[in-house]
Amino acid sequence: MRRTLVTALALLGGCIVPAQAQSYPEKTVTIVVPATAGGVTDFIGRLVSQHLAKKYGKSVIVENRVGAGTLMGANVVAKASPDGHTLLVMPLGTLFNSIISQTIPVSFERDLVPVSVVADQSLVLVVNVDLPVKDVKELISYAKKKPDELSYGTVGPGSLPDIAVQLLMSMTDTKMVGIPYGGNTPAMTDLLSGRIHLLFLPLGSALPHIESGKVRPIGVSTPARDIGAPDIPSISEGLPGYSFPTWQALMITGGTPNDIIEKLNKDVTEMTAQPEVLARFKQLHLTRRPPASAAEDKAFILSEVSKWGKVLRSIGLSK
Repeated sequence: MRRTLVTALALLGGCIVPAQAQSYPEKTVTIVVPATAGGVTDFIGRLVSQHLAKKYGKSVIVENRVGAGTLMGANVVAKASPDGHTLLVMPLGTLFNSIISQTIPVSFERDLVPVSVVADQSLVLVVNVDLPVKDVKELISYAKKKPDELSYGTVGPGSLPDIAVQLLMSMTDTKMVGIPYGGNTPAMTDLLSGRIHLLFLPLGSALPHIESGKVRPIGVSTPARDIGAPDIPSISEGLPGYSFPTWQALMITGGTPNDIIEKLNKDVTEMTAQPEVLARFKQLHLTRRPPASAAEDKAFILSEVSKWGKVLRSIGLSK
């Protein structure tokens, strides 16, 4: 009798877990975007929202929560109920800020875990056309001869444009001056006018200015050239070892049942394989990540925390 009861309970337990995913979602799902509307992070949030709403037949809303270098939005999801109904679109910059910030700590072991790393994104380094440099070697040479003369745009310490230049400076023993802006648009305005000399931008955002001849491309941040802009070299071609690929991930509150995470992982992976999504990715110079399980994506995120923690300490942005 006791053995039968144990077996029955085991079978019952095996049925309870899948039932969580079968009934999910039970209410409105909120996708928190820790950035303003109109950018790549917001685009991915709205893309996922539309796909999941159609698939589940339930309301899936996007909520833009801007502040603290994307950590405000991340903190909202980290503290949400672990029932799978609150998600976060997380750019690489959120990971940087979580390492640097002492006021809003976020753990990727405990507070936030990945559903899926959705896409990779290239940044491109562009310079004002009046700056007498045509490639990364000439830029490095110029910066060495004139320390602290060149200025670059950032959207705050620890932001992607800031870390991208900080990494370049640390690898070349050069010094440039960071100028903070409220966003990429005002930074580009000042780059075009010559108030600053260089700027890292998402490739898709910079291409119209590159194609019109208003700015000069120095190189993309990924180890290889971007297939959507093969004429632009990678920075690593002139500075071996330089690598700054960025990504966008869909995260969820730590403690959410694994079967819900796996269901979302499967459905988001399905979404990114759709031809219309791939076409839109190409337009925005996003590259679909190879399909991976949530566990594999968690291992990737934790490896990124370790890697960038060492980099940020080496350039003095983290203890």
